[in-house]
Amino acid sequence: MNGIPKASTSDTIVRGTAAQGMIRALAISATETVRKAQRAHGLSPLATAALGRLLMASQIMGSLFKDSGEQLSLIISATGSLGSLTAIAGSDGTVKGRAENPDAPCACAAPTAADVAAGLGQGTLAVVHTSPHIEPFVSQIPLVNGTISDDLIAYYIMSEQIPTLVSLEVMLGENGQVEHAGGYFIQLMPGYDDQLLATLEVAVANAPSVRDMIAANLDPQTMLEIIFAGQGFKFYESIPTDYRCDCSRQRSEQTLLSLGAAELAALVADGEPVDIMCDYCNTHYQFTPEEVQTLIE
Repeated sequence: MNGIPKASTSDTIVRGTAAQGMIRALAISATETVRKAQRAHGLSPLATAALGRLLMASQIMGSLFKDSGEQLSLIISATGSLGSLTAIAGSDGTVKGRAENPDAPCACAAPTAADVAAGLGQGTLAVVHTSPHIEPFVSQIPLVNGTISDDLIAYYIMSEQIPTLVSLEVMLGENGQVEHAGGYFIQLMPGYDDQLLATLEVAVANAPSVRDMIAANLDPQTMLEIIFAGQGFKFYESIPTDYRCDCSRQRSEQTLLSLGAAELAALVADGEPVDIMCDYCNTHYQFTPEEVQTLIE
């Protein structure tokens, strides 16, 4: 049974510009998306706070792609209790992900960015861009502090030389359940000057924190309008987002076929059903010995 509810959500990514097009700005609301991930994987509060931030980051970055077949994967490999985290997003705003240690412990029910950093420890962030038309492109940097937001800022400076401001927040209640999730992603476009960068930094510093804005239930467009008050923010588009896995029984059959005839024959000889579980949504696909024999044939 699939652990992800099928109901639609009100989660969105809003895209716009400011400073006469010299600033690209995106903001996301992802409360239900992160809730779905938490339920699908039975995530602890710490794993929810960490994976939720990575899911939102991949959704925002993936939404910048133009081709419907393009995907953006963010993979964190770390030495802390959280282990590795993976988030895979498409250009349509959908995302799926997994946590190596979904029950990673934390001393509090509502982990902060500092708790996420401690749970990750040292490690690397890999950014993988896949497209039907080109070879996969992989770029990797060391984690700078494990807060994920700061690591993404470092990635854009180190790998693409693009000044970028990122702030992502997952707020959990005393029961460890997701109450709010959201954030923003702001970049300067080519041709910017140092004065614009300084103005942007002041605007972000003077605006309410992401934590305060999502706690007040502000929508993504309002968040950007507050940050860029007086800088001519222009709304461009709104993209609905969701946690959605693309696994299927047919894909599970392909996984079985990849084992080879000899391995499948051994499974048939055991006489027990074969259960395949999706890493991204915990959906189970069961195959009887007779169905496995059919695959062999």
